[in-house]
Amino acid sequence: MKYCETCRSSYPGDFTTCPKDQSTLRSITELIPGLVLRDKYEILERLGVGGMGTVYKARHVAFGEMRAIKVIDSHLIHDDESLARFRGEAVLARKLLHPNVVRVEDLDRTEDGRPFIVMEYVVGRSLRDILRTEPGLAQARAVDIVAQACSALAAAHALGILHRDVKPENMMLAPQPDGGELVKVLDFGLAKVLEGFEGAGQQVSTQTGMVVGTPEYISPEQAVPAQGLELDGRSDLYSLGVVLYELLTGHLPFVADTPMGVVLQHLQTSPEPPHQAYPDRGIPPALSALVMKVLEKDREARFASADEMRQALLALTHGLPTAPTVVAGPAGAPLAATSVSARTTSPGAPAAPAPVGGHALRSRLWLQAAGLLAIVAALWVGLGRSAPSPGRREPIPSGDHATSAEQRPAIAPATGERTGDDAVLADVRRLIDGSSALRDARIEIAVANGIVTLSGEAPTTTARDLAISLAGTAHGVTEVFNMVEVTPPVTAAPLAAASARP
Repeated sequence: MKYCETCRSSYPGDFTTCPKDQSTLRSITELIPGLVLRDKYEILERLGVGGMGTVYKARHVAFGEMRAIKVIDSHLIHDDESLARFRGEAVLARKLLHPNVVRVEDLDRTEDGRPFIVMEYVVGRSLRDILRTEPGLAQARAVDIVAQACSALAAAHALGILHRDVKPENMMLAPQPDGGELVKVLDFGLAKVLEGFEGAGQQVSTQTGMVVGTPEYISPEQAVPAQGLELDGRSDLYSLGVVLYELLTGHLPFVADTPMGVVLQHLQTSPEPPHQAYPDRGIPPALSALVMKVLEKDREARFASADEMRQALLALTHGLPTAPTVVAGPAGAPLAATSVSARTTSPGAPAAPAPVGGHALRSRLWLQAAGLLAIVAALWVGLGRSAPSPGRREPIPSGDHATSAEQRPAIAPATGERTGDDAVLADVRRLIDGSSALRDARIEIAVANGIVTLSGEAPTTTARDLAISLAGTAHGVTEVFNMVEVTPPVTAAPLAAASARP
């Protein structure tokens, strides 16, 4: 893209002189503050980088109103499937006119041909960011958040839209004048449309046997599509149940050293009811029972709809504490979180390990399953073995959603360890160098204020995406900026059996 520093207009890459003022144009690879897209949107700042694109805060020139703009990454402009999925996200969200869904206002292209989505600018924080600073929310607040999310999902399901990636990163909380919070569900980039949806012809159909979702929040039927179950809204409810468990306890119901380890537990293991696993939280048995109902492996045993789940939540709101409940231990010290002892639903299933601080890899996974759990397992494990880390990637503060810029919380290192960017660099290098799948990649790492920039070369898109995902799990990382080029491999690609898309 070319940019005029005099009038701040942008032009296609083959322009050399600004036709408005004859100034020499400057080549840029990313949108910069001051640039005006389509003579309508003035870029103010970059808010975050996601799997498919970069999100910016912008001002509508004519209206003087703030907007969030999500621009697809330049390396995806020739990927027809990614382009179709990006446009599909905009079409789906546009049809969801609901107060608990981020509103999409426009779909256009930059002057050099990259599609971008214009969304409402939400001043608030992602639920993931809130959980990082407030592990284990007040029960009344947790129930209210999930009930509002149920309302958004009910509207989506009524239109025949399944979200398929419900998690704290995809939920924004916007403070309201009355002191409450408005929940905004966002990021329909992985959404699936059911038969009858009027915009289905514009969407990208997920291939049969394709696993889509985030391991920590994926439903059993979503994890193993080969079992022949057509997904419905109850899959989203299971994922929302995982979110509710995390909000109430400060821990995920399942953690493991690999994404596949987590998936296996979703398939085989039931968590101990949260009121028993974390007695210090004072969770009412009735609320705990609701969580367990949503986390049933058999979807027939869950709530039949998002609206039914919402009504059940609202029926439990009376008398719930409005502040986090932690029973004090000796000398007034708070009790440590109690370990989960899992009960299995199938003979020989592994017990769930005790919850640990931090979270395992949360990058999206698109894997071609062959129909048997063993093959699915091999593909998930093939994406790498990164252990849970106390630090993780900062959720995008916009576009997948929009928010005001915030001070990133400092992460205190353990005594005796390197601190700051040196520690981040060491952790990212350890993860990338420790992956056999990246042995043919030449990845350079730079870190500044917790923001990791990856550059160099990777033999396949899968290897590049794995490096990005691993970097995002390192301790203290707030963003990952990708500048890795994909080049023909010198040797056979180590991950030829699996594929991951941004």
